[in-house]
Amino acid sequence: MNYIVATGFDQTAWDKYGLNWIRHAKSESLEAIIVGNDLPSQSVEKINELGFTYLPVEYKFNIKYNFYYTLLQKLQKGQRCLWTNPVILPRADIEANVDLVCGISDFGAEYLTSSVVNLYDRAAMIQSLNESIRQKHGGFLSSEYILGTHDFWNGFVGCQTYLHERQYIDANPTSDDLILNFFVAFANSISCKVEKYPTKEAA
Repeated sequence: MNYIVATGFDQTAWDKYGLNWIRHAKSESLEAIIVGNDLPSQSVEKINELGFTYLPVEYKFNIKYNFYYTLLQKLQKGQRCLWTNPVILPRADIEANVDLVCGISDFGAEYLTSSVVNLYDRAAMIQSLNESIRQKHGGFLSSEYILGTHDFWNGFVGCQTYLHERQYIDANPTSDDLILNFFVAFANSISCKVEKYPTKEAA
């Protein structure tokens, strides 16, 4: 394994998945970063007890969750990081010889782009993503799990910052997938491999 693992929890997600996620990471001998949104002190103590790094979420954007931005502040140059949604257990066996490894989204183009504020921009985005992402990978990229280099994370968070600061998109359940696809489509230097993640449930 040549990467660290990370995820983010609010209180609801922690209550459902937190202990199982961090115990699994420990059993796999993984180095982990946990980003937390208002987690109670006993949860933070448990994370620290297992030897993991806890980061309280930093509010960069005018939205509730800023997990990726917070993670980036801790990543070091040359470091790879596997980020998973809380429901997905971390793994130590993903081959990472490209800038980005991720899965395929269940969302179609119209739903994926529903967070784009301007209707004309949305239509242009659909056409661009169909040509740049869907035709190449057989679907749209999913942010359920993302294994990326430091350079990928830096560019991805920069793209996220740009889109949110200019109010190009609204925060909704599809916005992370949209930003991932948008960034990969327009960052021609990013090498990407699509791979199904076999183990999902952390509950």
